Formats: sequence, C-alpha cells, structure tokens
Amino acid sequence: MSCCHNYYLSTEGKESVFSVDISSISFGHGALKEAGEQAKALGMSRVALFTDKTLRSLPCVAQVRGALEGAGLDVVIYDEVKVEPTDRSFLAAAKFAAEGKFDGYVSVGGGSVIDTCKAANLYATWPAISSTTSTRPSARANRCPARSNRISPAPPPAAPARSAPASPSSTCSPCR
Repeated sequence: MSCCHNYYLSTEGKESVFSVDISSISFGHGALKEAGEQAKALGMSRVALFTDKTLRSLPCVAQVRGALEGAGLDVVIYDEVKVEPTDRSFLAAAKFAAEGKFDGYVSVGGGSVIDTCKAANLYATWPAISSTTSTRPSARANRCPARSNRISPAPPPAAPARSAPASPSSTCSPCR
C-alpha cells in the first residue's frame, strides 16, 4: 500500500480537493441502546442478529436484542458463527438468512461475526454468488449479479459492536 499524502499536496494546475462519503458511526456509552431506533430508521422490520456462542451470553447481545425488540422489530439470533469462517460456515449462515426472509442484518462481535453477517446477507440476496465464489484465495470468482442491468439492493447491514478496535495494516512512515 502506498502513502496517500500526495492527495493533500497542493500542486498548481491540479485539483487538490477530494471528498469521501462515509457511513455514520456512533461511539460511546449507550450506543448499543440506539441500535433499535437506527435499525428502524433504515427500514428494518425483521432482523437477523449475528453473534457467536460466547458473546450470546454477554450483556452486549442482550442489550442490542432488547433495543431492536423495543423498537418493535422482529429479531432472530444466529449464534453459529465460527472463528475464521469457511465456505461451509458462510453457506450455513446464508441458508439461515434465506430461510428467515430478513430485511435487515445486525452483527455484535468481531471480524468473524461481521464477515459472516455480510456474507449471509450477500448470499441470501444473490444465491448464485455462493456457487461461484469462495473464501479460498485461488478460487475463480464470476461477476456479481448486482452489476447487471437489474439492480436489486441487499437489505441494509448494521454492525453496532466490535469486540476489539480495528487497526490499520500498514501506514507510511510519517503516519507511524
């Protein structure tokens, strides 16, 4: 990955301004209590709540579930997420998602939970993808049906909690 500081350097005759639209992110004490209202604002009514067996017994999952149900949303928990997800675990989650007919997805956990939630949403929305792609780096991926002329948006994902903060994988020397 190369350094991005050149974007900020003013060069005569060159554009020096760019913008990036990012998702709204809530931080702080009580943020999990807002999950229900935020999910409702995104148009969710039937929510798949993804977590793992260990986290399911912790207060954070109960708090998010309570917030979702308190907002009048139907919530079903999927706690079969595996650490370092595989094709099989993604497909099992996708089967749960497809059979549940969810219109929204929420994850409470770390990277494996979030990745499984996103894969389940994608595979349930576009079943053909699961037979043409793989988590193996050598797998040959076909073009995503979402890029065809017929666009059918996937239900909105939400990830209100992570078990650990993300850290950048590489930085340039001035950023260290």
